[in-house]
Amino acid sequence: MNATSIILMVIYKVRQLYLANLINNNSFTGCHQTAQLFGINFRYTAHFRKDTIVKWTKAPQGFYKLNVDESFKTIKAGCAGLIQDHNGHVIVAFAGPSVANNAIMTELDALNYGVHLCLSLGIINLWIEVDAMLVIHYIFSKVNDNPKYFYTMREIKQCLSTINFSITHIYREANYAAYFLANFGCNLLEFREFMGPALPTSIDGITRLDCLGLPYVRSS
Repeated sequence: MNATSIILMVIYKVRQLYLANLINNNSFTGCHQTAQLFGINFRYTAHFRKDTIVKWTKAPQGFYKLNVDESFKTIKAGCAGLIQDHNGHVIVAFAGPSVANNAIMTELDALNYGVHLCLSLGIINLWIEVDAMLVIHYIFSKVNDNPKYFYTMREIKQCLSTINFSITHIYREANYAAYFLANFGCNLLEFREFMGPALPTSIDGITRLDCLGLPYVRSS
């Protein structure tokens, strides 16, 4: 079999695979000219990034707002949160390490600390925001879906049963202050609380812009 026959046979086999949908357009990513040499022509599909505008929102009059988040990395994890009044003023922020071995448990650690902190401040009307939908599911579930979260979830639910609360989802982009603190918490040896002049300058700046309605862009 000469070279020409081999080339023609390869072209034939590739076209058969394409017609049988065993290979597709994605198989030729970055090799469109090669596909044309095989006699395969396909339309180019443009994939556009979808951007969404998201914002942090103040709590209604008479309520406080607790935003929490986590930062889970391979060898360390941090959790954090902020409590703000209806004007957006930061009452207290906190950050600390977590010994959890996954992101959800780390977020639950943040929520647990934040809820206890709210109770210690006498807060009874609370709006909670988290960026993990699974956490919201666990809060409202009447059964424990995952036994390794049992004790933490029981503790959180017991605290929440004593106050008037709501919990909603927030995209991480709009939850940036809590996420920033969670990254900081990765490098701490114990939990720290910040208020007044002790509030980190970056957090003070982020929360001020949030109160002004600064939008964040979420790409998907």
